[in-house]
Amino acid sequence: DPAPTAIYTLSLHDALPIFDIDRENGLAWLCVARCQRLGGDSGEASISLNRSRRLMDDPLVAAEESLIALDEGRIDDAARLIDEADVSERVSLVVPYVKGLVSARRGHHEEALERFDDVLLADPHHVRARLNRITLYLLMDDVQRALDDCDWLLETYPNLLLARLRRAEALIQHGIFDEAEGDIKNVLDRKSTRLNSSHTSIS
Repeated sequence: DPAPTAIYTLSLHDALPIFDIDRENGLAWLCVARCQRLGGDSGEASISLNRSRRLMDDPLVAAEESLIALDEGRIDDAARLIDEADVSERVSLVVPYVKGLVSARRGHHEEALERFDDVLLADPHHVRARLNRITLYLLMDDVQRALDDCDWLLETYPNLLLARLRRAEALIQHGIFDEAEGDIKNVLDRKSTRLNSSHTSIS
């Protein structure tokens, strides 16, 4: 799940001054597109990506287009776009991560798990890949591995509410209802506290 919209607004605000200096900056348009997608405006994100594509030849543009296609439920388009990115992009973890998302949306759980495993082998701190791996473990009834990933995330990022919520889901699936209830109450209390605070934390 995305972080608070305020974070995207800040990122977009930070990126826009670049255009006051150089509106021919393809990387800046890519950054703006990412902020727009995460903020839920896929139409504007597509326009920004078209501008980015005209200004630079970078496979990450296709990767971002693939994520938009996934958001819109166009799984085949997403697969085609991420395959296009994979032809020339062999360094970034974006491609295997998005390929994992595509496989998961198609119901190919084992294949998706392999993709997320590859990402986490290269970068254990790739939070989204680990969260998605937890979801796959739960779908595959591998509750203990899901709990192991949840515990790793909570030890590393104690304020990551999504990890605590996933842990509650895993505990419920495991029949451990008292601990699950404690995690859910913790998430609700944290959300209530954040609503009454101007501080923005990782989520």
